[in-house]
Amino acid sequence: MANLTAWTGIGALVVGILVFLSSWYLWLKIRNLYRLLDGAKEGDGEALLAELARRNQLLEREVEALQKRCADLEAKSVKALSGVGLVRYDAFSDVGGRQSFSLALESEEGTGVVVTAIVGRGDVRVYGKAIENGACPNGLTSEEIQALEQARQNRGFLG
Repeated sequence: MANLTAWTGIGALVVGILVFLSSWYLWLKIRNLYRLLDGAKEGDGEALLAELARRNQLLEREVEALQKRCADLEAKSVKALSGVGLVRYDAFSDVGGRQSFSLALESEEGTGVVVTAIVGRGDVRVYGKAIENGACPNGLTSEEIQALEQARQNRGFLG
């Protein structure tokens, strides 16, 4: 009978310690919660809930504004020049150094421009051709086509 009383006492002591530790842990958590809420005093639960609701509404408005801005930027980025292609070449056999070039700039929706500079011994000629719906109504040289293909492969490097 003495052993039973001793074990009962030890069990009650262990349960008491567990209850104490659990209560202390919860008290620390609640205290930390109040600190997070700008030092609100204990027992002011309704005010805390109202403040949390107000902050939640502010955050929801900010998230909506950011989502709208993100959608606007995505819509604008389709029109931005995002593809770049550059081909250098020798336009004439008597001029070396690959100084002539064709530069293609194109957006995701297929609009852009191809700029070609042809360098000769005594002069330089620069041509610009518009790209509409992925094609050029005036036709393209083989170097310009190559630059445009590079631009389409390199999309996204500017944005």
